[in-house]
Amino acid sequence: MIRPLLGKALTSMAVEQAQFKNYTMSISPNPAHEFITIEAEHNLTQIEIYATLGNLIFSSTLFGTNSNISIGTFKPGLYFVRCYDGKNWSNFTKLIIE
Repeated sequence: MIRPLLGKALTSMAVEQAQFKNYTMSISPNPAHEFITIEAEHNLTQIEIYATLGNLIFSSTLFGTNSNISIGTFKPGLYFVRCYDGKNWSNFTKLIIE
């Protein structure tokens, strides 16, 4: 419990943490131009792509262990990709778009 100088005491609140699993996921080609292919050892259900400042710029539902994603509208730069397999999020993987 945190006791402030003035006012009511604050109690700590537990925050549920996401489960991350380091399963094999590959992105090709990397660097990419128009499309990327995501391959994983588990069936994937979701992909998220983040810009370097941390804002989510793309999210989509996936089906299976192989998926093709169109990235032709993305600006060139560095991005971070993570996938979800229904139970766990993958670690972030770097993606370079030229």
